[in-house]
Amino acid sequence: MYKSSVYIIIFFIAVEFSSASLKLEELGENLSKLAPVLHNTCVKKTGIPEATISSMREGNFEEEDKSKEYVTCIWLESQIIIPDGTLNRDRMMELCPPVLHNTCVRKTGIPEATILSMREGHFEEEDKSKEYVTCIWLESQIVKPDGTLNRDRMMELCPPQIKETGPKIVLGCWEKVKEVTPLEKRVYELQKCFYKSDPENHIMI
Repeated sequence: MYKSSVYIIIFFIAVEFSSASLKLEELGENLSKLAPVLHNTCVKKTGIPEATISSMREGNFEEEDKSKEYVTCIWLESQIIIPDGTLNRDRMMELCPPVLHNTCVRKTGIPEATILSMREGHFEEEDKSKEYVTCIWLESQIVKPDGTLNRDRMMELCPPQIKETGPKIVLGCWEKVKEVTPLEKRVYELQKCFYKSDPENHIMI
């Protein structure tokens, strides 16, 4: 997970790219070069129809083999998921498109060093950090403008590697923080709770 939150995910971007709804330059240098290669490679390997990919982009995820094979291929070929089934966080951050990140940096003026510090679990009680984290969750549409959690969107953007555990952690953390006000503090506490619950899979774009 984009737009993330968590985080934008490589699968989401590959699907978006295949449907030509993102401009190439929006993907960032690394991913703009890789996205068409990933898409073409995995279409060739799986034989999935373009119409099926377009349908997934609209949120229609059918329980059929070619869709699962294509999604798995995207993650493996990108090296974000390695063959033993674990998440390669460094690779994901390397390829993760800068759209959400750049948008929220621009809106909040947060220093890059502060974001790097949060990735390591250091959450300072200062406004720019709270504003940046809130921006990521709102821009990803996982948290709605009215301050509620969009569970469907969360499931849509959740990486396969943490599909079983990630949503449960977020939902558990949400129950702890949902009454916190204002919204920036609520979302910031959610992010901190997520890190404390699963630091290995915590992702900060």
